[in-house]
Amino acid sequence: MLIEKIKELKNAKNSNYYDFKYKFNYHSNKIEGSTFSLEDVLNLMEYQQVQGTHKFEDVVETKNSLELFDFVSDTLGEPITKTLLLEFHSILKKNTMDDERGFKGCFKKIPNRILRTTVKVAEPHEVEPKLDELITWWDGLKKKALINISEFHLRFETIHPFQDGNGRIGRFIILKQCIEADINPLLINSDNVLRYRGVLAKHSVGDLYGFFSDCEQYEF
Repeated sequence: MLIEKIKELKNAKNSNYYDFKYKFNYHSNKIEGSTFSLEDVLNLMEYQQVQGTHKFEDVVETKNSLELFDFVSDTLGEPITKTLLLEFHSILKKNTMDDERGFKGCFKKIPNRILRTTVKVAEPHEVEPKLDELITWWDGLKKKALINISEFHLRFETIHPFQDGNGRIGRFIILKQCIEADINPLLINSDNVLRYRGVLAKHSVGDLYGFFSDCEQYEF
């Protein structure tokens, strides 16, 4: 089982777990505009050193993302719940401006949108019932496959439940879902961000599944 393998590798210094950890976080954060290079993320992860010129918020969120990666790994096998998603968000947004504004670890309070698209997302009052519906659907699946993960991601991003950080949280959910389904986790390359945003904007499960099928799958 991939879950057991991930947990074993996490306890082994310099294993593939850590190679994937910094690559996953580099690409996921780069999609959202992070200025960290692969080497910058590696130095922060390995030596707690910040190299280069970055906004303080970028540094904090990159550090938080590395912490969240380990938390996701530690909670593999636990069901997806609204409480778990709030924990994800609380870790990602710890000590950020969103934390100061009261947006950390809670669902959105103000209507938001997916930048660079015309996709209509859920209103704040719709978030919890729509998440309940999505989680119930997911839990009811007898076997989870990449097509189901694609549908979950599309529906989650359309709900856009948090004030900010929805894309990163959504990709951490993909990481969890892939490993739990014994699928080698996806590495959504930041070089393909335009195609990624385009298929999300088209709101087509089939197109998103096609995109995910073309993504690199990291082999442990």
